[in-house]
Amino acid sequence: MKKPLFALPAFILGMISHSAFAALDTKTETALDAAISGEHREDKDKARDQYRKPKAVLDFLGFRSDMTVVEIWPGGGWYADILAPALKENGKYYAAQYSANG
Repeated sequence: MKKPLFALPAFILGMISHSAFAALDTKTETALDAAISGEHREDKDKARDQYRKPKAVLDFLGFRSDMTVVEIWPGGGWYADILAPALKENGKYYAAQYSANG
């Protein structure tokens, strides 16, 4: 029996509608604004915000300041410098890194 073709588009539409219409709660928005504008971030990283749009991306992904977030291979720390302070009060942040030297 063939599966209906509308299942995947309906799933995608559900994911988009959940994220696209979800607004940041007040605590999360305050925490993100403070983290994004924080003095701990380098000027070169703040300059990239206009292109990377951290608040819009995290809002789209459904980010909340009370979540537990695991960042896989955090790289240079651009997101870590936003996520860790935003989660400091009510959430948890873990950076999952491995040693290339084993």
